[in-house]
Amino acid sequence: MPANDAAYFCTDCAGTSDTWTQDVACDGTNVDMTIVYKFASAKTVQAQLTDCADYGCVVDFTVSGDDFTTTSFTSNNWMFTDASVFSGSKVSPDDGIWGAAPGEVNGNGDCYGDGYGYGSNPNGFYGFGNCNSGDGSNTVYYGPDGPHSCSSLKAWVYAGASPPPPVPLTNGVNGADGCGAGKCDRCEGDCDSDSDCKAGLTCFQRAAYESVPGCSGGGTSGYDYCWQPTSPTPGVLSLGVHAMDGCGAGKCDECQGDCDTDSDCKAGLTCFQRDTGSVPGCSGVATTDWDYCIPE
Repeated sequence: MPANDAAYFCTDCAGTSDTWTQDVACDGTNVDMTIVYKFASAKTVQAQLTDCADYGCVVDFTVSGDDFTTTSFTSNNWMFTDASVFSGSKVSPDDGIWGAAPGEVNGNGDCYGDGYGYGSNPNGFYGFGNCNSGDGSNTVYYGPDGPHSCSSLKAWVYAGASPPPPVPLTNGVNGADGCGAGKCDRCEGDCDSDSDCKAGLTCFQRAAYESVPGCSGGGTSGYDYCWQPTSPTPGVLSLGVHAMDGCGAGKCDECQGDCDTDSDCKAGLTCFQRDTGSVPGCSGVATTDWDYCIPE
């Protein structure tokens, strides 16, 4: 998917925030890079982007991913673009850069940091975008790891408090037999049920190397790991507490899965069976072969 169609922003975010979190999935499903933007002051999404386009913003970045070391730095002139924003149906009518680099980040100028314009190959930039009319690009830059072509690129930008940083998947002291009497911590496995996890965590069931939310790395194939579920957002696809094994005794809410039958869904909902493709009435990226609860 071209970069100009790949970014999803929570346009109905309420209130103000000084922190944005951007998740990037090169394959359209599994998040492989997370960028946290920390602005100087809290503003609405529209005000933050407008002021940055007009004047440039000082932004502190923290970038983490599966294939590179977590790094932090500051851009003294993050702009997204110095062209007009919110003048039509899109944030920008043409150029714009979602991402992080030291120096200027400006889709209508030095796109990838100071001195890096259109056509350059920077090693200090993390992100993607339309650089100086470079429409149709599906290239994502991963800093020193270099550029990758991502034909199914998806990215989600959330305005609000930053979630806990990803924790690498690790195996407990007993490997396939779990973590012992102390139970498994966040992103630790192998667990078989919630009772194998510490308080507040649930066992995320996997078939192979599926991504575990809030955790980085692939872990051991087929191992299940403890994770910290989040409350579902109405109308947005989300995982049940047990992932591929569903939502537990409370049953799945609207746009939540994986379900197998209608009995896995809350009252008034039905289990929408699918292999691939979108889920009616739900936004976000659905996991291949997972089924989700939707209104009857």
